[in-house]
Amino acid sequence: MEINIHKAKKIHLVGIKGVGMTALAQMLKALDKNISGSDKEEVFFTDNILKRFKIKVFKGFYVKNIDTDTDLIISSAAYIRKKGNTFLGSGPGTKIINYAISKNIPVLSYPEAISQLFNKSFGIAVAGTHGKSTTSAMAAVMLEHCRKDPRAIIGTKVLNWQANARVSQASLQRTPFVLEADEYRDAFLNYYPHVILLTNIEWDHPDYFSNNAIYKKSFLKFLKNLDKRGSLIYCADDPGATEIAEKNQNVPMLSYGFSLESRLRIISEKGSSKGTNFSLVLNNENIGYFNIKLFGKHNVLNATAVVALGIILGLPVKNVRKGLAAFKGTARRFEVISYRPNIIVDDYAHHPTEISATISAVKKAWPDKNIAVLFQPHTFSRTRALFGGFVSALKNADRSFILETYGSARERAVKNKTAKKLAKKLNSLYFNNISTAQKKLPKVLGDKDVLITMGAGDVWRVGEILKKQKFQKR
Repeated sequence: MEINIHKAKKIHLVGIKGVGMTALAQMLKALDKNISGSDKEEVFFTDNILKRFKIKVFKGFYVKNIDTDTDLIISSAAYIRKKGNTFLGSGPGTKIINYAISKNIPVLSYPEAISQLFNKSFGIAVAGTHGKSTTSAMAAVMLEHCRKDPRAIIGTKVLNWQANARVSQASLQRTPFVLEADEYRDAFLNYYPHVILLTNIEWDHPDYFSNNAIYKKSFLKFLKNLDKRGSLIYCADDPGATEIAEKNQNVPMLSYGFSLESRLRIISEKGSSKGTNFSLVLNNENIGYFNIKLFGKHNVLNATAVVALGIILGLPVKNVRKGLAAFKGTARRFEVISYRPNIIVDDYAHHPTEISATISAVKKAWPDKNIAVLFQPHTFSRTRALFGGFVSALKNADRSFILETYGSARERAVKNKTAKKLAKKLNSLYFNNISTAQKKLPKVLGDKDVLITMGAGDVWRVGEILKKQKFQKR
């Protein structure tokens, strides 16, 4: 039997504090659904968002959290697993999910639920290994400034909204829907967009995609979901994105990048302490300068992708330019959390390529400073598989420090010394927990250092404490 999210009135979200789940909760509430959820007691930045939207959250995964008249359960991928064509609970979510199933309450996974909203809209999917959050957030803010009233689900907090979703009162069919389309566990294969914006393709998530060929094959499958009247935007600088795009030439395409092969080409870029300005040509015709409050070549590429989207949609370039200039950034994506007494940048980078890009951008923003990185590896499988890449990337910093690996809920708890090995290889200090890092770092850093707290786990907590203290080294 097909489960219809549109007919459900009372919906409970298992793992509601997850970034995507919180965004979905906001969107469902805007559609007049009665929303509640369960999650860990641990504090997340999404707690404040859920509180602001008056969405009830239960601490812990207990059967009693589900009201008897609940008519749909939506679960984060961390708390369910598939057996044949049915779901079973997984990890802490085992009891609550299995109880729902025993009571014949329908269960949807997060991507299945999203697809029922996204596929009814004019869907704009932002896909790729790196840059999805920034690009999708920037795209949504640009569309907002072009008066398109978009819906959006973003993988982090958008500073313009102080939330990670944008809702609309217009019908689903009439508005654009910008979605950060995650490839993990083939989630994006649930989505059928009208526009795909492909930033780059570089092997990741080795716990699910065992090699690069399988990873690329998944993206190729996703591109086949593109509407026959749709458009593909891709980065011509990236070999992976270009390879996949060239295998899908039955739809209109617009390439972008620094390379001469790009139809939308970046011909200059200049950074300052306030951001970056760059100029573009479209089919060799100059379309002028653009300004963003972001740093680094990777963010110039992200912004150019958004300009490409505006061109595809036929939006006035002057409005697209205003939208980009208005974009304030996103949480944990080159977020400067402190200028005084210390300069501290918090960044989500958790892949070698992202680490290199962020360090390069910080060097450009503060060329007279030493760059110190506190890196927290994310998932044991990624750290093992990309170990050499992490070593090379972190060597770009003047100094690096390693925090114990943040094990994702999707990985089984294992004894693993990869973080210690990484520290040893880099001849870096190793911290086995947040508290130790908070105590020791101020003693080894000084006013000539910029600190980057880096990783997809909870390393940001270190920066939140240290921004209130003065580095002590002289």
